[in-house]
Amino acid sequence: MTVEDLLPDNYRDRASEYKKGTDTMDVWFDSGSSWAAVLEKRSDLQYPADLYLEGTDQHRGWFQCSLLTSIASKGKAPYSGVITHGFVLEEKGLKMSKSLGNVV
Repeated sequence: MTVEDLLPDNYRDRASEYKKGTDTMDVWFDSGSSWAAVLEKRSDLQYPADLYLEGTDQHRGWFQCSLLTSIASKGKAPYSGVITHGFVLEEKGLKMSKSLGNVV
């Protein structure tokens, strides 16, 4: 894809002013390495964290990517335990979320 292909219509006439990046990393790698920026940089915290707490939708997201980056660089998990919670459901049994527009 060209830069012009990626731009909204009202910017395409200025495509030459933009450069297509080639060094973009997956967002899960960025999020998954957050333990290093937090746990290793703050003197009031320790590595590994006692607990990671997040919604069940993070099993293949943040939890897994945190585990992979930590195992690769440190040889152990960045957490001692993981707890996942469920979600609040609306009257039809669907998860309440901003993207679905069914939040209170």
